[in-house]
Amino acid sequence: MTKLRVVVLLAVVALLLVPAFAYAQTPPQPPCRFYGTVTEDGAAVPAGTIITATVAGDEYTAATPAEGYGSSSYAIKIEEPDGSNYEGATVSFEIGGSAAKETGTWTLGGNVNVNLSVGEATTP
Repeated sequence: MTKLRVVVLLAVVALLLVPAFAYAQTPPQPPCRFYGTVTEDGAAVPAGTIITATVAGDEYTAATPAEGYGSSSYAIKIEEPDGSNYEGATVSFEIGGSAAKETGTWTLGGNVNVNLSVGEATTP
């Protein structure tokens, strides 16, 4: 009977500890997603144009067109690295290496529309 008591005791301890370990893990934080149109001098940019988003010195890239959004569009997901806090930080963008006029603000779980542009729109 002593062996049975030890086995039962170990089983009870294991059942008590397993949930504690499961709850101790921090769940991943939802990213902030930015999307929109991209223009250069008022015209659509070519497919494959690289869009770079920078927040707190960290860079994230995407290429046009964003799948499902049509030509001259982008979509980029920005996830906080462990130990970072982007909440409320300004996100700057580049279109093919040129600074976009527009910026965005990172928000936890955000889905933010920012239409990007560089250059000047031409008038007919």
